[in-house]
Amino acid sequence: MRLTRLETFTTPFVGFVKATAEDGSFGWGQVSTYHADITAEVFHRQIAPHAANLGMVTICTMHLLKALPNAGKYLELSIEGPDYYPWQEGLFLGDPCRVEDGHVTVPDAPGWGVEVNPDWLSRARWRESVV
Repeated sequence: MRLTRLETFTTPFVGFVKATAEDGSFGWGQVSTYHADITAEVFHRQIAPHAANLGMVTICTMHLLKALPNAGKYLELSIEGPDYYPWQEGLFLGDPCRVEDGHVTVPDAPGWGVEVNPDWLSRARWRESVV
């Protein structure tokens, strides 16, 4: 199990811990983030997991923060536009990462609460890896 480095717990930064590389896109990211959250609570800190784009990693992080017993109130959101992350444009039907009055709403539809846009899928390039 990988936990967030101890030095992040001992470095005060507005009382929060930035859990580096603790997100759903890295193997056991959600499990290790849960363990980091429990550990942070012992040090009277809260965590803010890394969410690098407006894709599934952010959707998963939104659900994770809602489930953590000691989650901080901040969600890292990508501010990069289509010039940096062109693939995230039109990825989902609707706007599940929309910010209103400084808040996001965790989607509550079945599964992760989002639907991938069929038009986006039809234009997407994909590759198959063989091991």
